[in-house]
Amino acid sequence: MLKVVIPSNQDKIKRQIEALEWQITQDTDEKSRRIHEEVLEALGNALKGLDKASNRPLFRKLISSGRS
Repeated sequence: MLKVVIPSNQDKIKRQIEALEWQITQDTDEKSRRIHEEVLEALGNALKGLDKASNRPLFRKLISSGRS
């Protein structure tokens, strides 16, 4: 089981996703490709979660106050 540390900043997640998408095209061994794909999936799920949560009033308040 791989543990992925997800940034709370949506822009950082998007940049990491872009970097991993490129990296997967460059991976030559299957183990690296699987690890990168797992991380990519986790980041994608986190990004979807942030998108949903950002529509909640409390989340927007925490973000604007810098407490997320």
